[in-house]
Amino acid sequence: MDVHNSGLNICERLCKNKSALDVLDDYTSLYSSDRPQADQLKAHLMKKLEAEIPVELLDKVKKITHRFILLVGNDMKLAEALGFYYFCVKGETPFYHYSLCNKAEEASGVKEAKDEVKAFFYGLNLSFYNGNGKFRTGNLRNRFEQDCSIFFDRLGCKENPFLVCLEKELSSIASQRGMLIITTSTPLDEIYKPFKSLFEVIPLEAEKQKETVEITSNQKKTKNIIHFPTPSGTQWHEVTISFIDNENVRIIAKNVTETKHYSEMGFRKGKANKPVASWFILEGFKNDKPLEYPQNTKEKTEKTIQDLRKRLKAYFRIQGDPIILEQGYKPVFKVYWGASESRSVHAFLNSDILQEKEDD
Repeated sequence: MDVHNSGLNICERLCKNKSALDVLDDYTSLYSSDRPQADQLKAHLMKKLEAEIPVELLDKVKKITHRFILLVGNDMKLAEALGFYYFCVKGETPFYHYSLCNKAEEASGVKEAKDEVKAFFYGLNLSFYNGNGKFRTGNLRNRFEQDCSIFFDRLGCKENPFLVCLEKELSSIASQRGMLIITTSTPLDEIYKPFKSLFEVIPLEAEKQKETVEITSNQKKTKNIIHFPTPSGTQWHEVTISFIDNENVRIIAKNVTETKHYSEMGFRKGKANKPVASWFILEGFKNDKPLEYPQNTKEKTEKTIQDLRKRLKAYFRIQGDPIILEQGYKPVFKVYWGASESRSVHAFLNSDILQEKEDD
């Protein structure tokens, strides 16, 4: 029996239909009793998260050296995914998540704020294994100093009594391996300065703006692009793309049906009369296999998948991720080829395409 594949199958079962937070809860439960299994679970989650996060932010996360990070942006779902991914890449401890939404606003005075912070750090009684594998009980502060990682989600970071008291508490904590991850939608220039100085600050909006500029640039390079008349409220699973031939497709979204050439959809390569590389990946989704590619083309493949996501989102104007990572890359929408009646949701990739046909 292949032990490695067996471990991966267990990870797939544990991750199936679970949120990232639930998977990390499972990771923490396994951390002391079955560390190899816990690490495999975390690695499996990391691959799933990579499909949801822009490449630019993934690269930025991998360069972070600080153990305290503050993720700033309006897209809290993206910020949360990025925080989870950061832990998956660099975390070597159990993981605990706490939502602090509206917490800062609830404490009106200094005394009340001190009591709130004290109750939060010292009032919660937790059971855990320390670094030597011995069972201990203690509060949240004990837990952090025993090298755990903590995720504070959706914290308001404007100056207020609660944040002032929280900053003082965090400044006094000594942890050699633990990580502290905080997400906030407070604008960067309004964040309490002493609090901000504790963290490596990661702004998300600049990256989102950059992504939008890249999409717009791609659209400008292709003439006669008109958005698909996607009905309001359409979701990706309600879209069908049927290939008539290598260059033309029939698109159905709810009650709207149209036939389009790749150039009309924003997939033409600059002024050249040929499609960009991501079109060939879209075309490849007709095969009944997950996306497979040589390891030496991993980075190029992932960037091409990201380009495909951007162009599809720009053309259809549908929220959410059109392509997910589940035993390989596959589309959420339906793909057909010619007269085939079978639904293809898996992808196959000819790696030579990526080497020969580059995007703009």
